[in-house]
Amino acid sequence: MNDEPDRVAINSPGLTRVSSFARTSVQALSWSPDGTRLAVLSAGNTLAIHAADTGLELNSVVVGSDDPESQDIANVSWAATEEVVGFSGSHMHGVWQPHLASAEIVHSEWSTDTHAIDPSGRWLTIGGYSAWTLRLDTESHEVLWEREGFAWFCGDRAGSTLAGISGDRLQLLDAVSGETTVEATNGGINGKMTISPLGDLLAGCVDSSIRIVDCATGEASVLLEGHERPVVGLTFSIDGSSLISWDVDEIRIWRTSDWRNVIVSRTHSLSYGRGDTIAANPADPSKFATAGSDEVTIYSIDLSEIDANLVDQQFLYTTARVALVGDSGVGKTSLGWRLVFDEFVEHGSTHGQQFWTVDSLQRKRDDGASCDVILWDLAGQPDYRIVHALFVSDADAALLLFDSTRREGPLEGVDYWIKALTSERQLCPSILVGSRVDRGTPTLADDDIAAYCEYHNIEGGYVSTSATEGRGIDELTARLSEIIPWDDLPPTITTTVFKSIRDYVLGLKATAGADVLMSLEALAERFAGDVDGTVSREAHAAAVEHLERHGYLSTIVASSGDMYVLLAPELLTNLASSIVLEARANPEGLGALDEPRVRALGYSFPELDGLAAPAPTVLVDEAIRLFLASNLCFREVLGNSRLLVFPALINEKRPPTSEIELKHDDTYAVSGAVENVYSALVVLLGYTNTFTQQHRWKDNARYQLDADEVCGFEQVAAPSGEIELVLHFAETARDSTRNLFRGLFERFLLQRDVSVVRYPAVVCACGYLQDRTSVIRRIAEAREHLYCGECGERIVLPSGSERLAISMTPEVELGASQAQGRSRYEAALVRVQRLADQRGSFPASCFISYAWGDEEHERWVERLALDLTNAGISVLFDKWHNVTVGARVGRFVAQMAEQDYVLVIGTPEALQKSENSDPGRANILAAERDLFEQRLTGTERAKDSVLPLLRAGDSDSSFPPLLRGKVYSDCRTGSDYFGSLFDLVLSILGIPFDDPAVQDLRAGLHPNQR
Repeated sequence: MNDEPDRVAINSPGLTRVSSFARTSVQALSWSPDGTRLAVLSAGNTLAIHAADTGLELNSVVVGSDDPESQDIANVSWAATEEVVGFSGSHMHGVWQPHLASAEIVHSEWSTDTHAIDPSGRWLTIGGYSAWTLRLDTESHEVLWEREGFAWFCGDRAGSTLAGISGDRLQLLDAVSGETTVEATNGGINGKMTISPLGDLLAGCVDSSIRIVDCATGEASVLLEGHERPVVGLTFSIDGSSLISWDVDEIRIWRTSDWRNVIVSRTHSLSYGRGDTIAANPADPSKFATAGSDEVTIYSIDLSEIDANLVDQQFLYTTARVALVGDSGVGKTSLGWRLVFDEFVEHGSTHGQQFWTVDSLQRKRDDGASCDVILWDLAGQPDYRIVHALFVSDADAALLLFDSTRREGPLEGVDYWIKALTSERQLCPSILVGSRVDRGTPTLADDDIAAYCEYHNIEGGYVSTSATEGRGIDELTARLSEIIPWDDLPPTITTTVFKSIRDYVLGLKATAGADVLMSLEALAERFAGDVDGTVSREAHAAAVEHLERHGYLSTIVASSGDMYVLLAPELLTNLASSIVLEARANPEGLGALDEPRVRALGYSFPELDGLAAPAPTVLVDEAIRLFLASNLCFREVLGNSRLLVFPALINEKRPPTSEIELKHDDTYAVSGAVENVYSALVVLLGYTNTFTQQHRWKDNARYQLDADEVCGFEQVAAPSGEIELVLHFAETARDSTRNLFRGLFERFLLQRDVSVVRYPAVVCACGYLQDRTSVIRRIAEAREHLYCGECGERIVLPSGSERLAISMTPEVELGASQAQGRSRYEAALVRVQRLADQRGSFPASCFISYAWGDEEHERWVERLALDLTNAGISVLFDKWHNVTVGARVGRFVAQMAEQDYVLVIGTPEALQKSENSDPGRANILAAERDLFEQRLTGTERAKDSVLPLLRAGDSDSSFPPLLRGKVYSDCRTGSDYFGSLFDLVLSILGIPFDDPAVQDLRAGLHPNQR
C-alpha cells in the first residue's frame, strides 16, 4: 500500500496555469472587485496588494505585530463594490483602504479566523468562538446588532445573508437585522463554509466531504465525496457554475449543474493558511488564484474541455434509517428478523440493539442513486432509553410497535416513542404496528386506532402483524417502502475508490466475528491484500468516515491516538446499556459506578466476552466518553472513590425538610425528545464555574452561589412523553442570582431538541405564592383570573403561556461557555487517563501553594484541587489535609516535599504573606520558601516541577523573585480555564503537548488557538 497517492500534472484537463508571482508563507487571498488585483496576507501580518497579471506589489501594510514569526491576522476579504479590505484574526479585526498607509482596527477583543464584510465595506461582522457575534460600523465602530457567537461564519456576496455554526445548529441570518431566517441541524459541518453568488446554496466542510445546503430551507441537498484528506476551504465561481474545494495538497472542481467532480489537481505546493488560500475571481468565472509554498498562482478553468474526459466514474447512493421501537416484550426483534430474513426465530427480551440491512427494500432512484435501508431495533426498557434516545433522532422512518392484545393501556409505550421521534415539532414518517395478533383478540377497535393515527399524524397508518405466522409482513414491507421519503434523502456522490472500500467493509461486517474492532491500519492492510494495494491510508480514513455518517459503522480514537473501526456499532450501544444496568443496581440508590472499576472491567459486561485485546478497554473507554460528552453523567470524588454519577438513575428521595426552604418559581412544560433533558440540565448547571452543586436526588437538584443563595429545579410527572421542570429559589437569593440561574437553565434547555412553554409563577399582592398547578391549569384554559388562596383577592393572570426564547446576557453566555468547556474536558480526560495508565504515569501528585483570606480566590483554588483529583492526581491541599496543631503540621510540611509537582498560585496577597510570614502558618510558609528554593536551584527536572499559575496581578507583583518571568499559565480571566487545566494535567502526568495521542484533544480545548 502506498502512503501517498499518485500525483497528476498541475495542468489537468480543463485547468490551465495562467501566471504566478513570488510570495512566501501566504495565509489568505482575496480578489479586488474588478478582478485585477489580489490582497495577499503573509507572515508577519503583512497585507499586500499585488497586480494579478504582473505580480507587482502595489502597496502593503503591517497589521498587528511586525515580528516575522507572528501571525495575528488570519483572513482577508475585499468588499464587493468598494476599495475596502476587511481582515480578522487573533484579537484584531478591522478594515484597510489599499491606497492608505495604515489600517483601522474596528474591534480587538475576540479571536476568530472568520468575518464577513458588507459589499460597500461599511459593515464588518465578526464572531467569537464562544462569545458574541457583532455587526459593526467600520467608520463609527457602532454595534448594529449582537448575537451568540458562531464557531464558523461566512456571508454572501450581496451582503444580505450571513451563515453561522453554533453547536450542532446551522443558522442563516438577515445581515441587516441579525435575526435568524433559517435554522437547521448543521449535518456535521465543522469547518469553512461559503455561500453561492446567487445566495441559494451553502457549501460546508464535513471532514473530507462537502455538504451542499439549500439556503431557503437549511436542508442538505447533496453530499460530495472525493477528497481523501479534510477539506480546508471552499469557494464558488462568480457565476455559480463551479465549486472549488481544497485540502492540504489537492484541488477539486465540481460542476454545480450535476455536482460532477470534473477536475482534480494534486500538487505538493499548496499552502495551508488559517484563511482562504484559494480565491475565485469576482469578475471572471473561469479564473481563480491559489497560494503555494512560495508563490501565488492564477489558473483558468474551461469546463467544455473535460465533458468527454471526466476525472473519475462517480456513483450515487443514499441510506434510509428505520427505527423499530416499542416497549419491552412486544416482539420487536422477532418482527425485525421476519422483515429481514423472512423467517421466524423466537427472541427473548434484551437490553441490546440489533442492526440489519433490509435487502428487500433496496431500490434505485430516478437520479441513479442506490438506496439502502438500515433497520435499528432499539430495546424498550425505560432504563435503557437514556442510551437509545441518543440514536433515534437520525431516523428517517419508524415502526411503532405495541401489543394489540394487551388489555390495559396498550398504546402507552407508543405515546413515549412518538414524542422521542418528534424533531422540529414533526414526527418522522411512521407506521403503527400491532404485533402478535396470532396470540389473542385485539383490544382496540379499528375506528379507535384510525383516530389515534390521525391525531398523532402517523402517516403510514396501522398494520397488524404476526412474526410467527408471517401475517401482515408483506403489507408492512410495502407500506414502509411507501412512507420512506426516498426523494428527500440527499444523495451522496462518491468515487470508484471509495465505492470499492465501501463494498469491501460492508462485506467484512457479515463475517467479522471476533474481529469486530480493528485499527484503521489493519483494515487498510486487509483491503490491500484482498483487493487493491495502491489505495492510500487517507482514502481508507475518508471512506470509513463516510460509512460512519450513514450508520454502517463507528470510529473510535483510542488512548494512543490510533483510530479504530467498529464494524458492529450496536455493540457499543449494548455495552452502554450494560453500564446503565450496573449503575441502576447501585446499592445506595446513587445511580453511580466506580470509574476505575468500570475501566478495569470489574463489572459484568457480557458484550465484551470473547473479544481480543485491546477491544474491551477501547470500547469501555468510548462508552464512558460518550456518556460524559452527552452530559448523561458526571465525575465525582467521594472519599477514595472516583464515581460516574447518572442523575437519571438516582433513586434517593429528597427529605421532607431541609435547612433552607425553597419556593417554586417558573414552570417549563417540555415535549419532544425529553428522555435525557433532566440529566443534561443537572450535569450542565453543575459544570458552570458560577454555581456549585449542593445536592441531587431523584428528580430534584440544588445548587448554590453563596451559602444562603440556593437555587434548584425539579422534574414533575406529566403525560407520557412530556415533563414539567420547576425552578426553586431560596427567599434569600438575590434577583441577580435568580436571573443568572434562570438564564443558564433556559440556555441549556433550549440546546435540546424539544418544545418548551413557560408558565410564570404568580404572587398575590399580599405576598402569597399561588398554587402552581392551579395557575397552569387556568392559563391553559384561557382563564383571565384566579382568586388568591390566602386572602381571596382577585388576581389577573398573564394572557397565555409563553413560548421560550433564550435569555442572552454576558453572564449567561460565560456560564454556558464554561459548561461546554467542562463537557469537552471531562470527555477528553477518558483518553488521557488510559494513556497515563499505559505509560505508568500514575501515581502522580502535587502540592498547591496559595494565599488565604480571599473567599472567591479560595473557592477557585479548591475547584482546581477537585478537578486535579478527578483526573486521578493526588493533591496535597491544606483545607483537606492540614490540621494546624502539633505533629500533624510537621507531617504536612514533610508531605509537601514528597509531591511530584508544586503549583504556586500567584497573587499579590500570596507574595505579601510569603514575605511577611503569617504567624499562624509560619512553619508552613517557611517550608514553602525552602521548597521553592531547593527545587528552583536544583536539577532541570526539579526546576520543571514548580509550576507558577498567575491568578491575579502580574508576574512581578504576585511571585517571589525566583519565579518571576516563569509563569506556566495565565489564569486571571478564566476564559480558557479548561484548556489550561488540561495542559496542567498533561504536564503532571508527563505527557508532552505535541504527543500525537493528545494533539486533537488539546485543539478541541483551546478553540481560540485555531
